[in-house]
Amino acid sequence: ITADPGISLQGFDEPNACQFADGRIFIIARAKDILVTQDQPGFPGVKLFSISEDNGRTWTKPAPLCYEDGSYVYSSASYPDTFCSSKNGKPYVIININEKPTMGCDPRSVLQIAELSTDPVVIKRDTVAIIEEKLPEHDPMVRFSMWLPLEQRETKNMLLFMKLMMSEYCPIRNGYDFNCHRYEIILPE
Repeated sequence: ITADPGISLQGFDEPNACQFADGRIFIIARAKDILVTQDQPGFPGVKLFSISEDNGRTWTKPAPLCYEDGSYVYSSASYPDTFCSSKNGKPYVIININEKPTMGCDPRSVLQIAELSTDPVVIKRDTVAIIEEKLPEHDPMVRFSMWLPLEQRETKNMLLFMKLMMSEYCPIRNGYDFNCHRYEIILPE
């Protein structure tokens, strides 16, 4: 899968996939914003997605992930995750959503989960929920990224294990917080 160089400076990176109930495969990937220059219009930081209707043999052209109204879901160049819940059969994404366009890999100061609509493939804005966000006691350069998701066998809720990360520009990047934090995302029936 190759992203149009006009919408992602780094291509279609760190992909993650799930299979919709209708059999289509959804893949979401990290993309990198393109700054506006005199010669090019630029493109905001978003997540890109592609769909396969033939078990992964062919894929749609990568497109920006949007809300139902067609507006972009702004997101820094960061790891995306997706899964289909065995509790309710619904597809979800776990990503860093930003309120406005960003540059580069930051901020990753809020991590959210959102349900996907599958026709068309968009984020249902009213389902966006915060998993973790920067608090006053956090360093300003904290990052919520690089997590490990597991579905809990008994409850079928999503467990997320995440270590606090720091931006590469932070002088105390190494040794900030060595704890692994556990989050339980209680999904609806």
